[in-house]
Amino acid sequence: MHKGRGLGDCWQLDSWTWDGEEFNHTDSRSTGMCRLIAPGGPWSLPTIVTDVRYTPVETAAETPVWTLLPLETYIAQLRADADGGGKLLCEMESSGERYWFDSCASFSALRERGCSGETYADIQTETIYAARCALIEAIESGKETETDYFGLHSRYWWTEVPAEIIPPSSYAYSEEGSELARQERDAMVTGKNLGELSITEIVYEPHEFNAVLGQFEIDCGVIKNRFLLRAVTLADFDGDGIMDLLVQGLRARASETCELGYANLTDGEITAVLSKMGPDQAIVITEVPGID
Repeated sequence: MHKGRGLGDCWQLDSWTWDGEEFNHTDSRSTGMCRLIAPGGPWSLPTIVTDVRYTPVETAAETPVWTLLPLETYIAQLRADADGGGKLLCEMESSGERYWFDSCASFSALRERGCSGETYADIQTETIYAARCALIEAIESGKETETDYFGLHSRYWWTEVPAEIIPPSSYAYSEEGSELARQERDAMVTGKNLGELSITEIVYEPHEFNAVLGQFEIDCGVIKNRFLLRAVTLADFDGDGIMDLLVQGLRARASETCELGYANLTDGEITAVLSKMGPDQAIVITEVPGID
């Protein structure tokens, strides 16, 4: 805004709008010549007019909250997480003792002997450890190559990912409920990519995306069904010379008013390798063992 002279009877006004990457000159106008006709100027005479359309549901943080990891770093993290170990009961043996494991090798050796978790805590540890070791085995042969078709430099990398990456809701306590959850998920995702879904409150990063798939209301308030997809690491996992993308997906029921038990809990997870054979080829999803 520029005042033509001290009397304030003429002004020049300009507006600039940020589009996420740069400021754009979107409005320019003046109030006419300085002739003491009216305070602030008598007219608004535009020379630049722009229809600025805002999309408040889509935001991009200035600083990414998640960074793609080198494969070696990610595997090292998995192995470090596995150092805690646990115990398995070998009840088929004469001693019937519980034996300690602290690596995937010692864990696998005990499982081959028929050992398993005894207490509820042991069973939980066994389940998580088995998934972690299976994931390490599935990806540790991956190698870095120069050919990569995923375009993770773009915040919109997720739009081409098949929507079937979204797991069915796990918030079901019967076979009938689980089947209904699968049917609802299939109706939402079949034949579509993530960019084609009717989703809201989209937040996207270079390597992470989350959005609201839908919502419903109960006595305590609104519960939103959120989905988060995170790119973990790039490597050639199948030996074809082309980089594949390891991703982790998470569904969650989120609410600002409902207590834990009704909302703010995990509602389905997936770990998968995405393969893309060329710049115009469709992405293929191969599910691999995940980590709770």
